[in-house]
Amino acid sequence: MPTIIMWIIWKRRNEIKHGGKDTFIEMVWQVQDLVWKLIKTLYSWMKIGKTSWPHTIALLKECKPRLYCLGVTWKFPEKDKLKCNTDGACWGNPRNCASAFYVRDEKRDLIYAKARGIKIGTNTEAEVYAIKEALEFCLTLQVQGITMETDSLALKRMIEKQWKVP
Repeated sequence: MPTIIMWIIWKRRNEIKHGGKDTFIEMVWQVQDLVWKLIKTLYSWMKIGKTSWPHTIALLKECKPRLYCLGVTWKFPEKDKLKCNTDGACWGNPRNCASAFYVRDEKRDLIYAKARGIKIGTNTEAEVYAIKEALEFCLTLQVQGITMETDSLALKRMIEKQWKVP
């Protein structure tokens, strides 16, 4: 909320500075309108019309977001096969990043692991580096039939051509 209010105040200041005429009432209306749009976007299941502020606040206080929990476990690779898991991480977007991957056999024995820091980038770039290095490792060893796993759903869908690469 404070961010929205500050942004509207800054916008109003710029309008007045450059010859525009924006009243205090218009500014309050802009804040309310933007907050209602935000509520409609974030809480689409709630039926909040443009009612009074006290009514809107009361509805938001009663709101209990639906949380979903899905357990995920590591599955062994098939017999005589290897599995490679990749991960990338970023401490802010964009900030310092790291990428890592490891390869295990069907007994969970670690075959190879590699991690490294990479230049400043984004989470997605770090995930891409991890996948790229894992694939290069597999090509160097001429590993056949390896299962690749990543925790990046976006990259998985891009690789499988379910999503367009931006």
